Amino acid sequence: MRPIALSGHERSITSIKYNQEGDQDLSESKVYNAIWGPRNQTVYTAGEDGSVRIFDVRTGKELKNITDHTKPVTQIVQSKDRVLFATCSKDGTCRSLQHLKTYTTDRPINSCSISPLKEEVIEASNVALMKAQFKVRFFHMIYEDDIGGISGHFGPVNQ
Repeated sequence: MRPIALSGHERSITSIKYNQEGDQDLSESKVYNAIWGPRNQTVYTAGEDGSVRIFDVRTGKELKNITDHTKPVTQIVQSKDRVLFATCSKDGTCRSLQHLKTYTTDRPINSCSISPLKEEVIEASNVALMKAQFKVRFFHMIYEDDIGGISGHFGPVNQ
C-alpha cells in the first residue's frame, strides 16, 4: 500500500479512487476524477484542462494524453467489467474512449455512467438553462441516438 505520485496536471485533486488492495494515487495537479485502469496497471485522470491522461502505475509516467474535450472533464467512468471507459465534460459532450463515439447535449454534463445491462450511456446535465432543465439523458452507446430522458429535477444531478 504505497502512494503513487503522478504528475502532468496543474492543480490539486478533488476525487480519488482506490483499488482493491487499498493503493491510492496522488498528483501534483488538479483532476476532477481518477480511476484505475484494466488490471490496475494504469490510472486514468479527468482534468480541468479538458484532457484525460493515462499513467503507468509502476513508474508514474504519463503514457497517453487524450484531448477530446474543449472544457473541463468532470468525470471518467468505466463499465462494470472494467473494459469500457466514458468521459463527460462541461463542453456538453460525453465520449466513449473505446468506440470513439460522442454523445452531445446543449448544456454542460455533470456526470455519466455506462449501463451494466444494455448498450447505453447515461448522462446528467449540470446547469439549468430554463426551469426544469436539469435532466438525465440516455444514449445508445453504439448508434449515439438520444433514446430518452428524465426531467423535472429541482437541481443538478450528481452520480
